[in-house]
Amino acid sequence: MNIVFFLPNINSYLDRVKTLKRLSGKGHNMTLILGSYYSSDKWIDSENFNVINAGFIPGQRPLNLIRAYKALRHVNSEKSIDIIHDTFGNFLLYFIFNFMKKNRPVFITSFYALDKWRIKNVWNPTGQNFFDLLKTSSNRRMLAGSFVQSFLTRICDHVILQSTGLRERFEKYYLNETSKIRIVPNSVDTDFWTPKNKSEFLKDGKVKLLYVGRFDFTSAFENILIAVKDLSNKVSIQLTLIPKAGSIDQYQVMEMARHYDISDNVIFNESPLSRKEMRAIYQDQDMLIYQTINDGSPRVVIEAISSGLPVIASYHPGINILDPSKEYITFTEFGNSVQIASSVMRFVDSEVSYKDITVKGRTKIIEMFTINKIAEIYHEVYKDAITESAH
Repeated sequence: MNIVFFLPNINSYLDRVKTLKRLSGKGHNMTLILGSYYSSDKWIDSENFNVINAGFIPGQRPLNLIRAYKALRHVNSEKSIDIIHDTFGNFLLYFIFNFMKKNRPVFITSFYALDKWRIKNVWNPTGQNFFDLLKTSSNRRMLAGSFVQSFLTRICDHVILQSTGLRERFEKYYLNETSKIRIVPNSVDTDFWTPKNKSEFLKDGKVKLLYVGRFDFTSAFENILIAVKDLSNKVSIQLTLIPKAGSIDQYQVMEMARHYDISDNVIFNESPLSRKEMRAIYQDQDMLIYQTINDGSPRVVIEAISSGLPVIASYHPGINILDPSKEYITFTEFGNSVQIASSVMRFVDSEVSYKDITVKGRTKIIEMFTINKIAEIYHEVYKDAITESAH
């Protein structure tokens, strides 16, 4: 089976790249088209796994779509393709020009966040309409994404979602055709994201909390600060912040911390960080606090659990799938600072065994979400897609 897959780069999606390479070891010929590709990435090539650089130029979306189209046409001119798997709409032009043809490859697209749902349920309730969304580049991308996703839904044979809980949102805002949906969760390299042998929780008398993400209302960031303020009156506490791209700057964040009189409890860590630097931070912290109403399936949660951290998170389809039985993730209502603080204190007061949670969490991630496990799911999805197209 010849498969072509698109990813923007290797560094940001290394676990997924390794998953696809593992899939190529199951008898598939995999071609990975990358938006950007550096010479140091060449280690990834192997007999059944080839990488092509589309040569994307940052910020040039129309031009980049043309480059992705040319790269895919080049692959197709050299060999027949059975499956084309798009991400982020980068094969849009090829799909448009070929979806009506007979004997074309199977078209698959992955939606990592449902943009139309985000607009209707996250941004519109704040009073932002179509024209308001045009004011910032990130919102313009989301708006464009909602149109592209709607179009891809209709011309692609299958749509990949990362959680069963996203089915309802997809069917309501895109297309009520369950047969098109396939579920492939995030994979995680558990050999890389590993715990560090560290001293017992609270042995030094301080609780070290980690937050990775944006500092806005979609992540309940201010509510997290309120929870830290409450906790600071009960226990020695430290909150380490790792910003995502596009977040407000350090000065504004620290102003918020000063407002709640917790400046001494907050450490702002500049990003971007390498994978090794991020792993070292996970290994040095006690638990991850994560709240979202906007993400698709946040990688930070699965990385943290694999790295031996308990996670306190809001209910969200992309997080629920990691622990449907609620065994090792402590769930809260979104932005409920009282629940966040009380969840931390349950560990402090030994109502919950810290060691049991960390061991159980990593064990389950190894059972369900390793590179090899998710490669098997891809294999089944692709095999079924080819079988269905033959009928």
